[in-house]
Amino acid sequence: VSLWEGESNLRMAELLDQKASTQRSLGRPDEAVASYQRAIDLFESAGAVAKVAEASIALSYLQAWRLDADSANRTMERAHRLVVGQDPHLQSSVLSMRAAIMSASGDPANADRMFDEVRALHRTMKVPPRGPSDLLEAIHYYQSFQMEKVAVASPRLAAACRAAGDSWNASSVEFYGLWADMYCGRPGKGAAALPAAISQAEKIGHQGAVWALKMGASIVSAAQGDLIASRQQTADAWEFGASHDVGWNFATSIQRGHFALWSGDLPEAESWYSHGLKVEGKSYLSGLSEACLFAAFAESNDPRTEQAWTRRHFKSPVSGQLTSLGVW
Repeated sequence: VSLWEGESNLRMAELLDQKASTQRSLGRPDEAVASYQRAIDLFESAGAVAKVAEASIALSYLQAWRLDADSANRTMERAHRLVVGQDPHLQSSVLSMRAAIMSASGDPANADRMFDEVRALHRTMKVPPRGPSDLLEAIHYYQSFQMEKVAVASPRLAAACRAAGDSWNASSVEFYGLWADMYCGRPGKGAAALPAAISQAEKIGHQGAVWALKMGASIVSAAQGDLIASRQQTADAWEFGASHDVGWNFATSIQRGHFALWSGDLPEAESWYSHGLKVEGKSYLSGLSEACLFAAFAESNDPRTEQAWTRRHFKSPVSGQLTSLGVW
């Protein structure tokens, strides 16, 4: 890249895109975001719309992992405007990613409508591009608490990605399936697959997946009755997430709050739940920290229970209505 510094052409954009991918794998997200943004600007100037779409998808995924829903949405809105009227395959990829980001930011109903648009696009094609859109829709299923669908789709998609040499997306979707199995009461199945999944994610530097899998290990230990191991694994996941700038690490603080509450330490539990409240932002887990804090007050007969209920922002599930995981 240094040899081409100062150039503003397609070759420089391609080098910056490759640099961003490397920085992402090395755990340098700030630098990766800046490189992707520069690459996208140059791709757009060169009229390389397909390259803009590809780099935008990678950037928005990184932004979503950092819990920056607004930036991720802006990235995909820009890409979507550029691909309207272009190749339907390109539109499918961009619209699918935009829908997944919408779902991640806590708007599953609009995300579902966007995936309907993707399916409508596919009906206009002789050979629809099933892979990318299926992967992103599986993530949407998880974010909207459709766990049996995730448990079926995720292993198949992870295997297909690995067969195609796409290790990054394989790790990106694999852990959702393991978590879905745990939500569906099958912790043993998830436990058996965790070591290999963690090893694969570590090998390619997918820090977000490593964090999620570490959290999964703590849930498995708790489900198997080993609360000592689970508490230590939760602390390890927290430290890993904090040191690798994983935005979703606030979910670990909720788990740490549970352990504090189970130990009878309400002030510590309150501290952990309150941390989640401060950083959860617009996400499919929004409301979970607040609901846990209310439950902790109620369980402890704390006088603040009534006030917490009166001032609550979290919602309850509505029968027949698609809702984010955090609502449940």
